[in-house]
Amino acid sequence: MVDVEKVRAGIEALLQEIDLIITAQDFPAELTGIADVGAALRAMKETFRATLVCAKLGEEGILSFTTGNEIRTYGFSVSVVDTTGAGDVFRGGFISGWLLGGPRAEVEDVLRYANATAALKRRSLGARAGIPTREEVAQLLG
Repeated sequence: MVDVEKVRAGIEALLQEIDLIITAQDFPAELTGIADVGAALRAMKETFRATLVCAKLGEEGILSFTTGNEIRTYGFSVSVVDTTGAGDVFRGGFISGWLLGGPRAEVEDVLRYANATAALKRRSLGARAGIPTREEVAQLLG
């Protein structure tokens, strides 16, 4: 799994080795030259043959592409104090959601779990404050 923000030397060789590619909003267009994020993600999926490619869209949630399907997972509305560390917490939430779901985890459920985790983190100041517990995430997910 990788979370990439900027196109740098060697990034294409790295992405050839990655199964789960998570990107910043502008990365797919910057890498592929395709302005539409969905089309750019499809091109990345085809080029790198990753199991999942997705772009974080801030408050708009996540747009992902996997096995022929485009999935939009919307963000959660929370009172935002600080966004510092939300991306790191998203990645941790993604991995936790994947592990909690087991071998048959649905991608949409994993992404919703990660979105909820990152949203709850933003309620506190600082990179570590506000990292939610599993129970808090479950409560937000309803």
